[in-house]
Amino acid sequence: MPQELAILIIRPLDEYFEELVDEFPSMVEEAKQFPGCIDAFLAISHKRKEILVQHRWKNRDAQNEYLAWRGERGDLMRLSERIKEEPFFRSYSLDISPGQKR
Repeated sequence: MPQELAILIIRPLDEYFEELVDEFPSMVEEAKQFPGCIDAFLAISHKRKEILVQHRWKNRDAQNEYLAWRGERGDLMRLSERIKEEPFFRSYSLDISPGQKR
């Protein structure tokens, strides 16, 4: 099974930007401890008021289990109440190594 790369970009409501900037490092650390997470990182653009999170997962199933866990805890609902618009979320299968041909 190929690894999965997930990218999330959110644009918080202005009044929640700093609060989420403070919260996201611990959420990324929780993700790193979740079974199947290979790595995760956080990037902040204060100029655009955007938060980017990238995760790399052992496979798509691990990513889906993580998202279900976040949903069950209510994290996704709390986040949706503090953002301006639907988050940008993309997931990619990492099925080709550099230099490898199909």
